[in-house]
Amino acid sequence: MKVIATNRLSGRIFMGNANADKTKFIGHKRDVTDEVIQAAADHLSIECKDYVFKQKDGKYLILTHEIVDKLPEDTVLDEWQPV
Repeated sequence: MKVIATNRLSGRIFMGNANADKTKFIGHKRDVTDEVIQAAADHLSIECKDYVFKQKDGKYLILTHEIVDKLPEDTVLDEWQPV
């Protein structure tokens, strides 16, 4: 069964075949972090809605987007660039 999961130590997102309980990868797994982030950004810009996820500690993570013409001067760009 194919799964996508985040490595809690590295923060990277992997795709591959998992065991029956989906607790670990079996065989080759592939880093799909950049593709997943780009797909999520595309999805947010098309759907124009926010997503809210309740965390284990009871706090909430809000996934949102903002489209701007120019970046603020204090913006620090990561090495990752969309394809």
